[in-house]
Amino acid sequence: MVRSKGSARGPLALVSRDADTAFYAREVRQWGAPVLVLGCASGRIAWELAQDGARVTAVDPSKVMLEVAQGRRGEAPLEVSARLEFHEADLRTLRLNRRFGSIVLPQNAVGLMPTLEALDALFATVCVHLAPTGALLLDATNPGPPEPSGTPEDAVPPYLEPRRPLFAPHLRERRRDPRAPPSSAIRRLRVGQFYPAEMDAALLRSGLRAAQRYGDFAGKPFDPADALQVVIASPADGAE
Repeated sequence: MVRSKGSARGPLALVSRDADTAFYAREVRQWGAPVLVLGCASGRIAWELAQDGARVTAVDPSKVMLEVAQGRRGEAPLEVSARLEFHEADLRTLRLNRRFGSIVLPQNAVGLMPTLEALDALFATVCVHLAPTGALLLDATNPGPPEPSGTPEDAVPPYLEPRRPLFAPHLRERRRDPRAPPSSAIRRLRVGQFYPAEMDAALLRSGLRAAQRYGDFAGKPFDPADALQVVIASPADGAE
């Protein structure tokens, strides 16, 4: 029996009401399975895609997050659970020797990459695993347009990395090892933020092209002031 969405444990929902899961399920139906979810975190998106009928491989670098994701197996129908597998791995170096019709980077998973070099490595992983007719689907925070500058010396040329906030956001992951000293109970993870131009350039460097970008999961046309960027990318013909 699957518990209701209001359960204290936050279990799998048979029918998702979240805008992001509805978006990913709809796009996966269009682009096809199997599905590779990179940065699956607690597994919410991965489980919903499996519930929708797709065969899903979900990967995350966090053992803690994967424990939460795996913990949902007891709440899911057996046929759904059989369609989903989890792996612990660095997203930059993952190599599964398989191709996927859809690759999903949900819940700002690109934020796990602290630098542009790391983002390049992540998109290289995508290219290794993406089928020629498949698509990369992702959502990411948008740092917003740079503040206008009053002097030409402060202007940032378009080919250079834009300025970033002085303090970058951080994720915090609690360690569960009881042998760890108290000072190491919390591990701070820097969250990367990438402007649309940076994202597009990184995609092109890996052989992908952003075909569509929205400002929300309902298909709103993207505006530079939007807090969210939802991107659909596919292999770029002739891209280097």
